Amino acid sequence: MKSLSYKTLYILWAAMFAVTAALGLGFPDAGGALRWVLLGVSLLFYVPPFLILGRAKEEGEGKHIRLIRWLAVGSLALTVALLLLNIRCAGMGEALGMALNAALTVVSAPMVCSNFYVLPLFLWGALLTGTFVKK
Repeated sequence: MKSLSYKTLYILWAAMFAVTAALGLGFPDAGGALRWVLLGVSLLFYVPPFLILGRAKEEGEGKHIRLIRWLAVGSLALTVALLLLNIRCAGMGEALGMALNAALTVVSAPMVCSNFYVLPLFLWGALLTGTFVKK
């Protein structure tokens, strides 16, 4: 995978973000086989950042490691905040619920896409932890 540049990996990651966000909004209550397909797509979302992180650690590229760290921190913090806000605002209106779901889709697209909240949050945490582990 060394043949892929950082730029290409970031573009792939952004594309996976767009795909998971679109699928999360398009199939919010997927069941059966479609749910497993969406889980697979959500897991693919994490391939580019793990490749970036591994390569950056090999090459000593601190800027990429810090970027992954702050994206993981931001996603985890905003996801927790939006989930708590969603719980707090339950029953306050459909429009508010839809707005919070759209915001959650933007913050943690793979989580919303897969409907398996724990696994994507775990992978964000693994990415974050990986940024602190020495080579």
